[in-house]
Amino acid sequence: MKVVFFNMLLLMCRALVTEDARTKLVSSDLISAEHVNETTSQHTLALIAIKPRDPNLCPELLPNLRSLLFSILSTSTGTPLRLLIITNEFSLSYIRTIVMEAVGKHISESVVSRPARVNPPTFPNFSLEFVNISSIVQPNRKSIDEMQKYFGLGEKIQGVEEDGSHYQMENKYGQDLFYIAPFYAEAFKNLKRLVVLDVDLEVKEDLKQLFNFFDQMSSDEIIGLALDQGLYYLQLIKSLIKRGKLDLDDRESQQGVNSGVVLYNLGQMRQSEIYKENLRHENYNDLFKFSGADRFLVGDQDWFTTLRWKHPQLFKILPCEYNFFKFDSSAFECQGEPKIMHRI
Repeated sequence: MKVVFFNMLLLMCRALVTEDARTKLVSSDLISAEHVNETTSQHTLALIAIKPRDPNLCPELLPNLRSLLFSILSTSTGTPLRLLIITNEFSLSYIRTIVMEAVGKHISESVVSRPARVNPPTFPNFSLEFVNISSIVQPNRKSIDEMQKYFGLGEKIQGVEEDGSHYQMENKYGQDLFYIAPFYAEAFKNLKRLVVLDVDLEVKEDLKQLFNFFDQMSSDEIIGLALDQGLYYLQLIKSLIKRGKLDLDDRESQQGVNSGVVLYNLGQMRQSEIYKENLRHENYNDLFKFSGADRFLVGDQDWFTTLRWKHPQLFKILPCEYNFFKFDSSAFECQGEPKIMHRI
């Protein structure tokens, strides 16, 4: 009986430790991007998580978020990390619940895995804040709308079936969240560096190694990302080579990029005249014409890809292991062991 009572008491104490730790680590407020200040004590990581109003649109997003958060925490070896989740008022309480579950799971498993005689483990140097996506979208509303014209298909996709009937379907890439990345430097005006991850990822190692790539970037390189391993850009690349706009002998310069894992040197982006000039909405048409594309589909990833084809000096290409895909057919095969893996 004494043993049973002791175990029950231990579980209750652990639950209290878990709840207390979570409330200290996870904010409940929704703040503006401009109010996120630089910190020297933590690396800053961000991701976008917005609950779809249409449950049929991106149904995998929220389960992926839970899995990503747990993989970040469980692979941590103590690297100090501040996580920013970009969301909206509609999503906040729901997303926060998922966050609390993931953090609680990690704390509980950490406690349970240690002997009872050992003090509860200290949690990694970690904090989490929620950033209102409107604080990024609204100041750039005109530019985002213009970018959607050239680098997306809009919120609705319309077409005609073989039998002549018309159809209309939701386009997930018509949402604002797929067009905000180019504006991070101005939105997060008090930050110098930012890493942003897609939610459909699994982190395989401590993120310290990813942040170390900032120190390997040249003075011209303001954005770091990996090449896209899919077939999406192949036809367009062939057209650009044919028109003499890409180097026939340089395979790396030809491939498009993938925005699932991105390092933003925000300070350098704010200083780059080339970047700022191309970010002016009056110049989107020129960038689009440079590509020779009939259309683009996936938002700011296409904008970054086209900008890299035109100004490759602005980009550092990360090893493919840091945005690893496993396709049946791919543009190239990544030979390394995945560090960050994309769920397909």
